Amino acid sequence: MNKFSKDLFRKNSSLGWGAGILLAILLLSFISVLLPETFFENDWGASMQSPSTNHLLGTGSRGNDIAAGIISGLKISLTVALLSVLFATLIGLPSGLIAATFGNKGKTGIIQLIFAFVFLVLAWFYAFYLRRFEIADASSDSFSMISEILFSFFLFIVILLIGYFFSARILSPLKNFIPVQLPIDTLLSTLADIITSFPLLMIILTLTAIAKPSLWLVVVIIGCTTWTGIFRVVRSVALQTLQMDFITAAKAMGMKTRTIILKHVMSSVLPMLFVHLAFTFSAAIVLESALTFLGAGLPVGTVTLGSLLSDAKSNFTAWWLVLFPGVVLFLLLLSLQLIASGLQKKFNPRLQKQGV
Repeated sequence: MNKFSKDLFRKNSSLGWGAGILLAILLLSFISVLLPETFFENDWGASMQSPSTNHLLGTGSRGNDIAAGIISGLKISLTVALLSVLFATLIGLPSGLIAATFGNKGKTGIIQLIFAFVFLVLAWFYAFYLRRFEIADASSDSFSMISEILFSFFLFIVILLIGYFFSARILSPLKNFIPVQLPIDTLLSTLADIITSFPLLMIILTLTAIAKPSLWLVVVIIGCTTWTGIFRVVRSVALQTLQMDFITAAKAMGMKTRTIILKHVMSSVLPMLFVHLAFTFSAAIVLESALTFLGAGLPVGTVTLGSLLSDAKSNFTAWWLVLFPGVVLFLLLLSLQLIASGLQKKFNPRLQKQGV
């Protein structure tokens, strides 16, 4: 660990404690590779037993070891939260930058608008629809699931970039053909307000009741309902940065908008984005646990922290079903909140001056 990292964690106790707790939880979730497969098998003859030497944290209604369930459940919960945050970021980050950059003065040609819609559909078709079976086959293993979905996201972005460069180079002469005025900022902000105004948990429960339960469904639903916060943070910081004098000078010197965004705006957006992502990650874990606790979202039989807590609904005297998964969930959320608070203190000069 270099000197900068030591100073950062020593001066920022919230960040240090949060990172330490999260690292311990991550190590716990990956300890399964060192344990025998029999450790994760159900012992039907030892169902609903309190903690003992054979089962240190007790067993559930199906004879499942609670310690094994916590290890497996952590991997699933962290996978769902990570993919949900990634999905929300892929929506909220570019939409916030677009809204701040173009405002309500967006102007394009009808052909370019149609072309953009076609490439958006093609990107979704090739990246997700055609690969839905590969993603479904990898759902049994968290690492394979993350790899497959990350590759789909990568393919999605690559296809969109190909469409963007093709439109910018080939279709640029047609940008004034049937021009269309787009109030981009108003449209995106209104959409974010509409999504925010609805009760989040009710939307998720309704959608999960209609569609077939799956991990991918939960990821998409949580991502589509939490991107609004990322959008607001990115839009707010980008607007403040774009109004600064050095940005005006850069525009006067002929610097391209793309260069201004990548070189100047993103450097201001990323610190605050990281802070909000830590809070969003925590919210995603809470939503996944709440959904599983209520019996919605993930397929029946999938072990998560929420499903372990759900077993306690019909077994009120089995205190170990609530205590141990609840403590792990509390520590996980606490670590993320401490990291978010530490990052907020690091990147917010006002909090540094106040000594918060």
